[in-house]
Amino acid sequence: MIDSHQGPEGKQHVIFPRTQGTKLPEVSQVSLPGIKKLEKGKRINIWSWKRSVHSTLIQLKLEDVIDTKIPCPFENDPNYERWRAWSTVVRCWLLNQLDPDVIEDVEQFGRHAEAEVDLEDRLPRYADNLYTLISKAFMAGEEYARSNAAIAIRRIRREKFDSVEEYIEEWRKAIIKLREQAISIHAYVAIKLMFLDLQDEMPMTINMLEDKIDPESSVTHDRFVGICNEIIAKSKKSLDENTPKPIDGMTNGPASRSTD
Repeated sequence: MIDSHQGPEGKQHVIFPRTQGTKLPEVSQVSLPGIKKLEKGKRINIWSWKRSVHSTLIQLKLEDVIDTKIPCPFENDPNYERWRAWSTVVRCWLLNQLDPDVIEDVEQFGRHAEAEVDLEDRLPRYADNLYTLISKAFMAGEEYARSNAAIAIRRIRREKFDSVEEYIEEWRKAIIKLREQAISIHAYVAIKLMFLDLQDEMPMTINMLEDKIDPESSVTHDRFVGICNEIIAKSKKSLDENTPKPIDGMTNGPASRSTD
């Protein structure tokens, strides 16, 4: 809301409320330094990227142009042109801090956004709405990826593999892939899912390993790998012990499923 008051000479002075343009510096040829790009499937999450964005803009006193809680100035505001210039600069800079795949996801997510869009790239025209859209799109994408990951790991079932070693190796590859994509699954949960699948086949080994794990303490990724190695070692040992030895030149029959 624009207010006004009468000055000492009886002149009316217009008072404009605080906007994104109120505290901006004069427009200059300043170059905004780059930050680590927000990439799809990499171990940098949206929160660390946003912290880098804020710290960079704060140093240049430009942080207000990405804050949707602060209103944009109207065209009759004396700071309007300055705000428009800086918002455009920061908008371009934000796009340069995104991997092309992320830009594509943001564009698709924002197709039904109400914000005014640029006719060339179909993304919000000003920095504040673009910044908000990036946050929403990336967090929605992470949630979708977590859901798919949960479904994928639950499909790793023992009956689909010929050996315990192949089954465990599939689990290890799945967890490594999730870590590379910055999608976390608690190591204790992964171990318990494996134990459920192997309980009937290796009851003594699973019971022994369960006694070693404290659910209230932190189960690290290294501990998960160690458990995997122990299961494989026990399975191989059991398989060797249960494999018939050749007699009078006869060859072994087909290997049976390992049991404790």
